[in-house]
Amino acid sequence: MTQAEYKALLEAGWVDVGIAGVDSASLWIGDPSYIIHKAPKDVGKDLRDFFEREHQRQSAFPEGVAQWKHDIGHDGLGVSVATGVGDGVYTVLVKYGEAGRGFGVRIQEVRVIFFTDD
Repeated sequence: MTQAEYKALLEAGWVDVGIAGVDSASLWIGDPSYIIHKAPKDVGKDLRDFFEREHQRQSAFPEGVAQWKHDIGHDGLGVSVATGVGDGVYTVLVKYGEAGRGFGVRIQEVRVIFFTDD
């Protein structure tokens, strides 16, 4: 992403909310309460097991993405995505919008920038 593209996102209503640090070449998207207290079976017994499973899934279509299952077997535990370049810090942007049904303004989208041209 170029500086001009980044500036265009901000002008289009995206808000830079910070950075996500990564030391595993992978970013997890999911509810932390599902994995903090007890690792679900699908993610494996330890970090090495998780990475082996993740690599197998991310090698399939869609490449670089792994869907994880709850212990009872359905999708939705989380999604892990390969950062493409390994360790680093990545810019996180959010876009706000009206949620409807009286919920007011909420985050509608999240975007993580893995590559920049600077």
